[in-house]
Order: sequence, then structure tokens, then C-alpha cells
Amino acid sequence: MTQIGLRHKLVCMKTAALPLDQIQDITANYSDRQGLRIIPIGLAVMIQGFPRLLPIEIFGIDSMLVALAAGFAGYWLVGLYYRHRFGRVEELTYEGQPLWKHLAFVFVAFLASMIVDLQFHPPVFVSGLVIAAWLAYTAWPSRRLRGEYSSIAMVLALLSLGQLVGEPQETVAKAYGFWFGALLLIAGIRDHVAFVRFFPPLEQQHE
Repeated sequence: MTQIGLRHKLVCMKTAALPLDQIQDITANYSDRQGLRIIPIGLAVMIQGFPRLLPIEIFGIDSMLVALAAGFAGYWLVGLYYRHRFGRVEELTYEGQPLWKHLAFVFVAFLASMIVDLQFHPPVFVSGLVIAAWLAYTAWPSRRLRGEYSSIAMVLALLSLGQLVGEPQETVAKAYGFWFGALLLIAGIRDHVAFVRFFPPLEQQHE
């Protein structure tokens, strides 16, 4: 999409009396707002809560890893749909820490917390708390704190404390995976509805 197209969109949104910070947030996070992209990942995470539904291995690879790989592949494929259906926008430059640095940090922290959970069996689900803390800090996928992702972080943090009320770690981990995936699905659908509202398909932009 050209800069002229982007400016046209901004003018249309301004005439709808949208707050300037909302316009800036939408244009700065154009790709992140494409909520259907998170659906495959949400489904892959939900499957982690039902390990018996999948074979242990697929082509010699752990089925959980296959499910996550399929989820990320789906994220990319759905992104192609958005590009074809809605076009592309040159996003505003983000001056904060890039997302890949957050991902690298949380990946290392998550691996370390998994080792703690598996080897030492602490009274809380440490891996879950790490993910919840990261969501609360970054409010992924937005670059600005949004209520829905901070709410997800709060729910996941509470689930991580399940062992304190007598639930075994395995049960807590399964429930965590299911609800994490389910909440991502809900957030993704909400983002898509908002996306369609502010960014109509290409054919509608020329009417």
C-alpha cells in the first residue's frame, strides 16, 4: 500500500473523530493487529493441555514441537491472507526494544524456568509465571499496554499458583496450556474485528 493510501486511511479515521493516540497505535502495529494470525498458535498451545490427543511422535519428532511449528506456519500463512485482502502499510518506526529481543530473553528465561519446574518441583508453576510476567510487561502483540493482554497475564499468573491449593504440577500445566490458548483465540478474534473496522478490504478502499 502506498503512502498516499495510508494518508487516505488516516484522514478517514480522523474524520471519524478517533483519538490521535489510537490512530498512531493502529498504524504502528498494523501487522500485529491482524488477529487471525494468532489463531493457529492459540490452537497449538491449547493442544498442549490435551497431550493424549496427539501421538507421542510424528515422523520421529515430538508431537508437541510439531504442533507449535504448525502454529507458527499458520501465523505466516494467515499473514499472507491479510496482505492479499487488506494490502500493506509501512508501519511507523518503533523506537523501543524490538520484539526479537523480548522473544530471545523470554525464551532463555522460559527454558531455565522449565528446568526448575522439572527438576525441583517448586510449590508454584514457575514456567507459567515467566510467561505471565512477559505478557504483562510487553502486552504482546501490541507495543502499547492493552487491557486484554494484561488481563490474560493475570489469569495465567493465578493458574500458576494452582499447586498451592493441592493441584499436581501436571494438572496445572495442562490447564495453563488450555486457557492460554483459549484466551489467545479470544484476543485474536477481538483484534480481527477491530482491524476490519479500521482497515477495510482493498476493494472497499477505492469505492
